[in-house]
Amino acid sequence: MKRTILMALMTTSLISGVVYADDRLPVWTGGIGSAEREQVEQTQAEYTLKLVFTGEGGMYVSRVQVRITDKDGAEVVNTTTQGPYLLADLEPGKYVVETNAEGTTKKFNVTLGNHLKTQQVRFPIKDDSTL
Repeated sequence: MKRTILMALMTTSLISGVVYADDRLPVWTGGIGSAEREQVEQTQAEYTLKLVFTGEGGMYVSRVQVRITDKDGAEVVNTTTQGPYLLADLEPGKYVVETNAEGTTKKFNVTLGNHLKTQQVRFPIKDDSTL
């Protein structure tokens, strides 16, 4: 069922970034605009990990480099996000998540079960659009 939903997302939204780390692991990035944010809300229960990337003041951050390795150190995700959200369908277990945005690296451990776990990653990036 997860593959069916993912294929539907791929055909209905070419802007959103569906990528595969390998043949079995679906990863979706996006969340720019209300339609993609709604897509996240509607489909996030089909995944086990949701990362939300923000800067100072809660502004959303995209183009975040994300690398996730399993407990044995094997890389399972290596991508750059196309929006402030990353959804991944990882098997239950322990993972190391390493992220980088504008030269700042954040690295943390995450333990996943069978249900969605959400993790916010905040970078020391200021919203300069108001300057």
